[in-house]
Amino acid sequence: LLNGALLNLAAAGEGIALLQKLSFFRFGFEAMLGNELHNKVVMIEAPGVEPFPLSANLFLSLLGIDPTRVREDMVMLVAFALAHCLLACALLGWKTSPWSLSRCVASLKKRRRGDKGAARSNGAGGAGAAGAKGADMPLA
Repeated sequence: LLNGALLNLAAAGEGIALLQKLSFFRFGFEAMLGNELHNKVVMIEAPGVEPFPLSANLFLSLLGIDPTRVREDMVMLVAFALAHCLLACALLGWKTSPWSLSRCVASLKKRRRGDKGAARSNGAGGAGAAGAKGADMPLA
């Protein structure tokens, strides 16, 4: 209910319809129902009413689902999957690259710690000690 799969897109506003066109849930739902119910007749059984046959295509059309679009829905689902894989690979590559922000900050901190240790080992006094004190300041 929360993803709008049962919403009739023909009756929805343009903004809602556009959001549904970007939802892989909608494509999956349409592909599943179109595959299972296309050209089938279902028996409707409700309390107090005689069971009667109903064309599943009529039910799908009430939901705004076109059962002949199963192939297009499957293509869109594959495209969504590939796009998500590419995005994941790009983010992983950025996160592990030597130019990522966290690595640059870590190398700067390491470099500052190295400078501090070098100043102490050289026995620098006066101005050198003041320079080493400044190295303890965190990077912004």
